[in-house]
Amino acid sequence: MSTDIKPKNKTKKVIAKQERPNHVHLWDIPNKYFPRKSKAKLYMREVLDFMSALGDTHIKLQHSARIAIFDIKSVHQASIHANPSSREVFKSVSDFVYHYENYCFRLFALREKIVHFLNVAIPIGYTDKDVKITHLLINPIIKSSGFKSILEKFNDNNVLGKIITDRNALTHKLYYEKNDKYLRPQGEVSKKWFRDWEVQIESKAKEINKAESAVSKLCNEIASKFVKYKEGS
Repeated sequence: MSTDIKPKNKTKKVIAKQERPNHVHLWDIPNKYFPRKSKAKLYMREVLDFMSALGDTHIKLQHSARIAIFDIKSVHQASIHANPSSREVFKSVSDFVYHYENYCFRLFALREKIVHFLNVAIPIGYTDKDVKITHLLINPIIKSSGFKSILEKFNDNNVLGKIITDRNALTHKLYYEKNDKYLRPQGEVSKKWFRDWEVQIESKAKEINKAESAVSKLCNEIASKFVKYKEGS
């Protein structure tokens, strides 16, 4: 006769509690937490779409940055065979600027979709036309639920805010006659001048790396806080 003692079966409730994940992704949010007859799920999908688009743009941007930096280094070095022409250098830098602009614009659009999502999913109650990030930052529900710290990541002193600010500079200044489309430094052309040109492109590429990491963390944090808020409300 066996003397093994079978452990008591755990209830489904206990198992469910133990297996509950430590964090939630936006695509994991249960349907029951979305207000009926609202655009909450639509905005959530748009947030996810912009996250995906930012990821694709990030890859293209980093690739174009490496090519632009290589061309800038090569164009003035006589020891390198088949140096790129000036036209090729400007084309590679222009490709980088295009992807950088694209990332800036899409990051701004992501911020706006997050604002619209929170406005209808909490819900706060502004119309789509009237809701702005400045409105949510002073809203008592946003403050008490912890979403203010998320929105503050778009402030000017954070990497996401800096890039959105750069979007305004690109829109209003980059193509003015006084500003250089190819991000070239001012002053006399020299080895230092070329190095400064490389550094400017490299620094922007590094900022986008930081931003891409921040976007991923930000969206996971939104999902976790949203579920927590709905479970407690």
